[in-house]
Parts: sequence; structure tokens; C-alpha cells
Amino acid sequence: MPITSQTKAIANNHENALAAKLKEILDDDADEQFALHDSEALEHVDGGPVLDDLFSAYKLLRIQYQLQYANFKLSTESLRLPRKQVSLLSGISLVCILTVFFAHFAISVSYVNELISFTFLKDWLALVRSAPVHVLVIWTVIVALAARAFEEGLQPTRELERYQAYKARLERLLYHFNAASSVAQRVSVMMEVERLIYQDMRAFLKTNYAARFVL
Repeated sequence: MPITSQTKAIANNHENALAAKLKEILDDDADEQFALHDSEALEHVDGGPVLDDLFSAYKLLRIQYQLQYANFKLSTESLRLPRKQVSLLSGISLVCILTVFFAHFAISVSYVNELISFTFLKDWLALVRSAPVHVLVIWTVIVALAARAFEEGLQPTRELERYQAYKARLERLLYHFNAASSVAQRVSVMMEVERLIYQDMRAFLKTNYAARFVL
């Protein structure tokens, strides 16, 4: 596909003002900047083998490719994926909470034992109130706070929900694209696909732009 002078001009303008363009996209709450080309000319083109090939290529390289991307993001193959991060961070938080709970429960029992005097628990309860147990509790709290900080920074739960919604909407648009009986209907679906992809890109940029690590 030849690169037109207009396309080159757009690329040059973006390269010279990347920060401004990013701010413009982040502020585009109406999602009106998703279209790079005018679709009206395509809507008036009569059907034919060339147009059928175009639609087939768009379906494969745009819609189905984005569906594959969403499925990959929803998998658990890597620690960089949100579902794996949610599972890991939730597991760490749960283990830390249980550790702190049982440690404090044991310490409270040791103080109760001073009043009741269970001699057979004397040695074990003395160990519970020793310095290593208190150090363990402190480090467990530190690990829990670190897990919370990573969860705030990475926001895996929000990412997971975003990809689940993205996949569902893509599947719906693919159904309508296959069911379309005219060029105009397919072009309309294509425009919705582009708007959806643009919205997903904005959500990704906004999430990463606002992400921070908090202790």
C-alpha cells in the first residue's frame, strides 16, 4: 500500500508533538478521533471479488487478530498477564493475612495461659512470644504491603475486566460482520470495530498513565 503525502504529513505532525497528541487522545472522551480515513467513499462502492477480499482480510487481520490478542491477555501463561497477576497477588495477600491472624491468635492465647496456667503448653507458648515470631509478623506485614503496592501499580483486576469486556464486544461485532448483507452494513461494523479498538487503546494509555506504586 503506497504511503501518500497526507499520511507522511500526519506522521510528521505526530512525531513532532507526541506529548500533546497523547494528551489530546487521553482527553477525547467522545472517542471521535478513531477514524484515520473517510469511510463514505467505501460505502458507495459496488460489491465484487476485490471488495470481498478486502472484507475477508479485514476480518482475519483486524477482528480475529484482536480476538486472539484478547484471549492471550486473558490466559495464565505468563506472570506479565493480568489473570496470573491477580492470582499471585491474591494468594500472597491471603497467606499474609492468615499468618498474621494465627500469630496474633497464638500470642493472645499465651497471655491467657498466664491466668489459667496450662503447664503442658508452657514451652510452646514461650516460643510463640519469642522475638523470631514478632519478626515474622513484621516481615509478613511488609510483604502484604508490598503486594498491595504492586496491585495498585499494576491494577491487574481492572485490566482483566477490561479485556473480558473487550473480548465480548469483539465477538458481538464479529457476529454482526458475518451477518451483514450489504457493503454499507459491513462498513458500519468496521467503523464500530475501529472505535472499539481506539477505546481500548485509550483505556490502556489512561491506566498506564495514571498507574503508580503506593505504600
